[in-house]
Amino acid sequence: MKIFEMLKEALQPLQVPVVFEPDAEIEAANRFWAEARSRVLAIAEAHGLQVVLADHDDEFLFALYDGGERVPSEAEVIEAIREYMEVC
Repeated sequence: MKIFEMLKEALQPLQVPVVFEPDAEIEAANRFWAEARSRVLAIAEAHGLQVVLADHDDEFLFALYDGGERVPSEAEVIEAIREYMEVC
């Protein structure tokens, strides 16, 4: 039993507390989608259009930006909003 206690005491300084730090990729993705949302809302407002987007995981925004693979032009955003308004 004494050997176990000695081993435990010897290994104690090796224990490092785990500190959670947000992953850089997650932060970048969150920033991308926040900027995309702001951009679409600003374009809509500038053209007198109204669109409601969820704060997180908006399906319309995700489809418009092709899952984050591309950034649509202003004309594409306007067209997509108008089509979206017709459906709703």
